[in-house]
Amino acid sequence: MSEGERTRRVRVAAGVLSREVHGEAVLLHLDSGEYFGLDGMATRMWQLLSELGDVQRVESMICEEYDVEPESASKDVNALVSQLLEKRLLEIAGPEVQP
Repeated sequence: MSEGERTRRVRVAAGVLSREVHGEAVLLHLDSGEYFGLDGMATRMWQLLSELGDVQRVESMICEEYDVEPESASKDVNALVSQLLEKRLLEIAGPEVQP
């Protein structure tokens, strides 16, 4: 993922439902009927992506919450974002607006 993509904003795609079950998220795309399961850390990333929509901020928060190196957090968050975009569970919301 390029530097420009790292600062992108994302949002939950229309028609996507999520539920947490025993600390893990299950996502359902209503249009396709496909389910997608997330483990504990990916569930936290999903929560932050859903709430904040800012990939770079999510990376920073994962670093803080899980005490991981920035490179590791970036790799993990961006891998999940790529998967969720491919499955049409997330969509690109546009570039981050700078104040």
